[in-house]
Amino acid sequence: YQQYVKNRATREKQHMARVEGIAVVTTVTGDGFRQMFLNDLGAAYVIAGGQTMNPSTEDFITAIQTLPNTEIILLPNNPNILMAAQQAAALAEGKQVRVVPSRSIPQGISAMFEYANEKDSLELDELADNMKTALQNVTTGEVTTATRSVNLNGIKVREGEYIGLIDDKLAVAGDGLLNVTRALLDKTGADKRELITLYYGDIVTEVQAQELATALRGHYAGAEIQVVNGGQPLYPYVISIE
Repeated sequence: YQQYVKNRATREKQHMARVEGIAVVTTVTGDGFRQMFLNDLGAAYVIAGGQTMNPSTEDFITAIQTLPNTEIILLPNNPNILMAAQQAAALAEGKQVRVVPSRSIPQGISAMFEYANEKDSLELDELADNMKTALQNVTTGEVTTATRSVNLNGIKVREGEYIGLIDDKLAVAGDGLLNVTRALLDKTGADKRELITLYYGDIVTEVQAQELATALRGHYAGAEIQVVNGGQPLYPYVISIE
């Protein structure tokens, strides 16, 4: 039992980091993404969330109150969480809180690069505006499995098939991970883009992700293709196209 308590304390500690000046509170799903936002990108507080467990306004308020910082930016990384973030910003007392309306984790990562570059030189509102502009630098692709048969956006989907979403909209469906990923990337104009990052989920091994990247490199010779552990559930791949 002591080991369980110790492990839980360690896990909870990893949700927060000490940040001087303007702090970012963000929402991610997956251990890889959580560590990336805290350790590599400089977020101050990570709320666990995702498609199946959306954080509440209360979760954001708790984060805002827990942090010692007086200026805070909320980065929801999901359209379903945006309203909760906006409500929390409106209700926060004694602190200045802004919302950067990121709709996906790749958008959030793009915003965090902007934050890292400019947090020490800009005021809160300017920094939030520049982070908002950075959201447009990236297209988000997601590959998952259809949970039901449906006809949507002119695309016929059978339950159990792989489907590809572009910026949260159904774009492709079919058999085979490579085929669906390629069809999705083709629709984003990936052959004319510079960087494709494959964030692999908790049901994919690094070896499998590297094999997919190798197969894709033959088709998108102009783009650099990176593989990163996101650890997200439900989505074998979240893809950033820049």
